[in-house]
Amino acid sequence: QHQMQHQMYHHPRASVAAMPVLDRWTCGVCQVQSFDNMSEAEAHETRCRQIFEARKDEKEKRLQQEMATVERAEVGLTDLAIAGTATSNGSDSKPVGSTKKKS
Repeated sequence: QHQMQHQMYHHPRASVAAMPVLDRWTCGVCQVQSFDNMSEAEAHETRCRQIFEARKDEKEKRLQQEMATVERAEVGLTDLAIAGTATSNGSDSKPVGSTKKKS
């Protein structure tokens, strides 16, 4: 979930004992936003998780649609290939160059 983030801000010449430590809560979902208190962090994290889940669901749906489109295209190409081997020039004729004699 969320985590406490310790940040130190100081002047390069300041003594270590004089450095203030600021405790901040960081969102466990986006790992970007940080807050002064836990309740703000939890409120953000709830909204952030909803956005994350909605985006994930949308990506999955888009991927499934793209896969279905590719499958339909593959089936269409297979149907064309089968239709192309069944007929030659749109008619059911003997292979070109056949030398079979009539008896």
